[in-house]
Amino acid sequence: MIRKYPTFLTILKNGMHKGKIMLKKTDVVYLSGPMSDLPDCNIPAFYAAEKILRNTYGCEVLNPARQPKGLSYCEYMRRALNDLEWATAVVVLPRALESIGAGFEIAVACKKLNLSVYRLDQKDLILLWHGKNSDQ
Repeated sequence: MIRKYPTFLTILKNGMHKGKIMLKKTDVVYLSGPMSDLPDCNIPAFYAAEKILRNTYGCEVLNPARQPKGLSYCEYMRRALNDLEWATAVVVLPRALESIGAGFEIAVACKKLNLSVYRLDQKDLILLWHGKNSDQ
């Protein structure tokens, strides 16, 4: 039987690791979400999420929408991986698991970097995956 998602992505999709752990001001958060083939590359959603995270939680935000325009898809993904190495947590935007690129970012964050992954719901954070490297 072929699975649609690896097990950890199924957990993320179903929210089986939901919790109440919050971000700290010292956290560096990477935003992950769909961009390709969306109007304005979904940039307004990325900036709105960045504003909420900065104003509500006071953390630093690594926003892929701030990358220069006109790069190749591969270069955007290289830059995303570089940003993930600096991140202490990941926040996913709606429909992130429908995106190949965002799914890849989330897979690396969870399975290789052991980062916690949150979903932003209004101004509330919902813990989807508690990373082993999290000191929270």
